[in-house]
Amino acid sequence: MTLSDWRQILSFAHAHSRNVTVHLTSGAAFTGIATGLGMDLVVIEQHDPETGKDHEHHLAFHAIVAITLAPED
Repeated sequence: MTLSDWRQILSFAHAHSRNVTVHLTSGAAFTGIATGLGMDLVVIEQHDPETGKDHEHHLAFHAIVAITLAPED
């Protein structure tokens, strides 16, 4: 997929407040809400149920290998 494909998927998820799991080339995966889209990155806000805190992860589009959308509620 291309950079614009990732951006379109994440833009859709952001607009509809859908959870996504973003898988990176490093093998890491982050699940949460896409709260921001930049030219080269996406911000995923991930909730940690153990601490009750939210964490922002700034992920570069070039490192994304897959995106999974959570089912609609």
